[in-house]
Amino acid sequence: GDAQLDECSICDNDPLNDCMQDCNNVWGGDAIFDDCDICVGGDTGLDPCPEEFEHNISLLTHQYYIMNITINNIPLDADDWLGAFNEDICVGAKKWDVNNCSNEICEILVHGDDGSGLTTGYMVEGDIPTFKVYDSSEDIIYNVNSYSEEIDPWTNSYSIMEQLAVIEDCNNELGGDA
Repeated sequence: GDAQLDECSICDNDPLNDCMQDCNNVWGGDAIFDDCDICVGGDTGLDPCPEEFEHNISLLTHQYYIMNITINNIPLDADDWLGAFNEDICVGAKKWDVNNCSNEICEILVHGDDGSGLTTGYMVEGDIPTFKVYDSSEDIIYNVNSYSEEIDPWTNSYSIMEQLAVIEDCNNELGGDA
């Protein structure tokens, strides 16, 4: 007959049920792109981004290269996340695994309002993002409250920052703003 074996070892003559590759290039796999545009699940060994860090992708971005991020003087773990916000809207997020970065300097793409309905409220030229850290071991989101220098206003460009940190404020609240 005309039956053929597809990539998932199913032998039939119906091309409409042929298996597909997932985002991790596994035939018949179940890895998907999460709301942070990261291939997760399946055989990736990766979990989806924290719900609070879900965002849409924009055609306009500012790359903030950051050399070091700490929580209480301890570097982020490979399972921790950095999120960028415009007020209460997440406009970018990245799992902060320095092993996947260039010379252990990671960048976060901070997305701008490109005029589509998906990016309403995102950054426009001159806005200054705020940053939050998701500590996966504690399942807590902290405000970044210490910066080595002023944050460059958002443009469709890039900038470099030496240090972001979550530290205790004067009320001994980690990530507090007192």
